[in-house]
Amino acid sequence: MTLNITDQQIYAGLIGFLNIFIPQGTPIIQGQQNRVPMPNTPFVLMTTLGAPERIGTNFDSTTPVTDTAGRIVSYAASVSADYQYRVQVHMYSPNAESWAMTAELLWRDKIGISSMPTGMTPLYSEDQRQMPLAPGNEDQYVQRWTMTLVLDYQPTWVQPTEAATFVNIIPEPVDIFFAPEWNSDGDTTSDSEKTT
Repeated sequence: MTLNITDQQIYAGLIGFLNIFIPQGTPIIQGQQNRVPMPNTPFVLMTTLGAPERIGTNFDSTTPVTDTAGRIVSYAASVSADYQYRVQVHMYSPNAESWAMTAELLWRDKIGISSMPTGMTPLYSEDQRQMPLAPGNEDQYVQRWTMTLVLDYQPTWVQPTEAATFVNIIPEPVDIFFAPEWNSDGDTTSDSEKTT
């Protein structure tokens, strides 16, 4: 009984997307990690911006669970919803501008959509910006370009549940009595009088 998509899985999906065009072997790391120095080679740093924002209402469903023979053995209830997830991507490299431009192009293309795992879909990206950095006391600037990638994802909570496979209806005769209706003259009206 857990969520099927975690933060780490989202980052893994984004790494898969970036690996389409980032040179092989380039470190792609997650931000906000303590005691981790900046690599001294070109790298990409990703940081979550804020909390996931709900953009859709809940969707509930019940699905059968079958065994290897195809027999229904139980049922699972699931609850899911759409959320918007924002990740800021910093690219440190002499080629950072080219990386950022490529990321923006592919994120809005079917290539970006097909690169993401099930349950995660690119929405849009915010314009890339040049933000040079001078680390420490060094006089040498590091070429850095940054942009924000926004994706839609559908976290789903699944748990076992019970459900009926069929309903057996057995009709039973029941005596039903209707109270008399009164007309404007104060007399009762029978069903036969209503139809004539």
